[in-house]
Amino acid sequence: EVLQYPQLFEDIPEEYDIAGHHLNHDTWYRNGSHQRELLSGTIFLRINNKVKQIVKEWYDNAIENAEWEQKTLDKILKRHKEINFYELPLSYIYIKTLPNGLEPFVKIKEPFIVHNQVSRKLRKWIQMQKYNIKK
Repeated sequence: EVLQYPQLFEDIPEEYDIAGHHLNHDTWYRNGSHQRELLSGTIFLRINNKVKQIVKEWYDNAIENAEWEQKTLDKILKRHKEINFYELPLSYIYIKTLPNGLEPFVKIKEPFIVHNQVSRKLRKWIQMQKYNIKK
């Protein structure tokens, strides 16, 4: 859901090619893992030849393996040092719940873009259909 006009997308300096958010697992999940995960639910892609090549590589890699597409993109970006990455604030990719359905530890009062994680519900429904489980 886009709740506010995402002005930042117009204000990202020209030298940046891609913008996204790396979720800090220590603050988000409070798990002490020191992991940072690239989220791809909200990304900004500047239209230029470098980004077009990254998107093609991302697509090609994503269809070749069963890995989450956001992990694929993260690996590609780490290999391509020529891509200037802009870190979006959490308010541009705020997730309403933790994977277990509970409220997140980190609260954003006025997020710009909220992700409702409907895929989590659909994933459970698909699994139930696959195994013909009645709820």
